[in-house]
Amino acid sequence: MHGKIICGIFFILFRLTATAQELFPHAEPASTVPKGVSGFRFFYDRYKEQSSGRIKESYHLRYMLGITSKWTVMSTLGISNHHYNSFPTDILQYFFNHHLRTYPPAGYAVEGINVYSKYRFLTLDNYHRHFRMAAFAQGNKSFVAHDSAEPSLMNDNTGYGGGIIATFLIERLGTSLTAGYIHPLLYTQKDIDIRFQSGDAVYLEFSTGYRVWPLEYEKYSDLNINLYAEFTWKQYGKAVVQQHGETIDFAQYAANNPYTYKELIAGSYVDGRFSVQFISNSNSRIDLGVTLALKNRSYNYWAPMFSLQYQTYLYGKKKSRKK
Repeated sequence: MHGKIICGIFFILFRLTATAQELFPHAEPASTVPKGVSGFRFFYDRYKEQSSGRIKESYHLRYMLGITSKWTVMSTLGISNHHYNSFPTDILQYFFNHHLRTYPPAGYAVEGINVYSKYRFLTLDNYHRHFRMAAFAQGNKSFVAHDSAEPSLMNDNTGYGGGIIATFLIERLGTSLTAGYIHPLLYTQKDIDIRFQSGDAVYLEFSTGYRVWPLEYEKYSDLNINLYAEFTWKQYGKAVVQQHGETIDFAQYAANNPYTYKELIAGSYVDGRFSVQFISNSNSRIDLGVTLALKNRSYNYWAPMFSLQYQTYLYGKKKSRKK
């Protein structure tokens, strides 16, 4: 029995090592967490809001669990100083001034909780290569007042979404393509009779990772180094803001405050995330990365944005059967 347990652990380690270059720091691959294995991921983002000069930070903690060999679920809790817990009474002045240095800063708060489910429905495996496809769905409950047209389910907007992932691995190169959709739900605030609706969004993510070290594995404790480049195209609709039943027209601020105006209208952009990853003992990993705006920009952050992630897996002990 002990021999079977050891063999099972080594099989899991081999699977995680063989697919190391598709452990993308940003996008989820079509591969899933092995059955019965759980893991934790901590990720931290930091950027300087250029309009105010303030440092904006977010902290996320994710729990992952392999329900079956094809089905993975995750839950992510987020904390940041990006948003206010609610909109103030003077909503027009808020949108006009809240990105300026003179406006009181937002404190750190629990942003929300994201729940994510992924099912791998296609597996074509060969020696040193495979092609896999998975479908995913996610939902998020936000505890803050999101104020941008661009929606995000990590953890800015209450809403839901889903999509398809296709991942291809050959030798030391892994690539993945994700097509997704986000539908944010309406945010309401009764004390000032505000209704805020971010736009729906569609997005494509293309990720590629290459193992630069080791050239050949000698043992499972070998340090693994991977380089990643991930690109996101995202398109979203305009925000709709209503107070006392009347829609607020922010076009009047286009000349004097173009940032606020562009933050609330429909848009699209392409950004790139470039990372280096270190994996130790085929189990724990550290990712260091930077996100750059390549075409247009997101109004949910300022580029460059710097990221740090740490992830580790936990392996439960199998219970022996009584004869």
